[in-house]
Amino acid sequence: MQSSKAYAEQLAKRKAGIEAKKKNEYANKPLPATIERELESINAEAGRQEELLAQKQKEVVAVNAKYDADKKRWRELIAAKGGEAALLSDVNALPAVPPAAAKK
Repeated sequence: MQSSKAYAEQLAKRKAGIEAKKKNEYANKPLPATIERELESINAEAGRQEELLAQKQKEVVAVNAKYDADKKRWRELIAAKGGEAALLSDVNALPAVPPAAAKK
């Protein structure tokens, strides 16, 4: 996610540079086709990066929800066995971040 965010920032800077060039150098002239294509390319890539970031954010939410559900189920199983004291001591040993998220 961090690399996608950094790439999106680079695209925004490139677009701003081209827009400034367009305003300053080509104010009263038609824009060259290469610059138009580059702007179109940047806009398309920026859209793809936004979609990718949204997808990754949904994945993070899903992983966190699954972890919470698994943790709740684990607590229910321990409580059903009558190990409430063990549950309380083991809960403190649980990691704050799900192991799957920690590896990413």
